[in-house]
Amino acid sequence: MPNYVNSLLDSRLPFELWDAVLLWAVLFFGNHWVVRLVRAANDAQHVISIQDWSALRRSQEPRYIVGQVLIAGFLFLSAPLLGPSAFVFFAGG
Repeated sequence: MPNYVNSLLDSRLPFELWDAVLLWAVLFFGNHWVVRLVRAANDAQHVISIQDWSALRRSQEPRYIVGQVLIAGFLFLSAPLLGPSAFVFFAGG
């Protein structure tokens, strides 16, 4: 564990904050686009039987999307203020 902590504290990302934000946004919207395509394919099926679709549909509700964006925004804004190690930890993954 000490090796991991030392490695984290000494690490730097090869890109800036705005690159991480842009990459996150591309992955976020790409993920939602793929989910919509998969849902359309599932809706076209006539033989699938699932008792409760709400668990599968919940992630696309506006309040969950806004929550995800707010949490990510908070992390991206606070990471540089906490120092380079926090930026690597939060923005780097």
